[in-house]
Amino acid sequence: MDFPHFKKFTIMKETQTITNYEVVINQKKFTVNTKNLTGNAIKGFVKSPDNYSVVCQSKSKDYYIGNEQMVDISQPDRNTFFTFNPATVEG
Repeated sequence: MDFPHFKKFTIMKETQTITNYEVVINQKKFTVNTKNLTGNAIKGFVKSPDNYSVVCQSKSKDYYIGNEQMVDISQPDRNTFFTFNPATVEG
């Protein structure tokens, strides 16, 4: 099965296979070697402050990711995120 927004890279090293995943955070691409990321880890890639929120952008809907919440980025449509200051959003 092919996922258009998801690229999977496999690198052979001796007898070990390392799988890398591509994520996009605040329109910047990153390659990671784990399929599970927390909201805090996502913020860390782009150096967002602790009080910022994380949202996963998907085709069907956007949803918030908690600081300690794990996201499986190997799943379809789960690899694009943005962070923002929630104090700047009108509610």
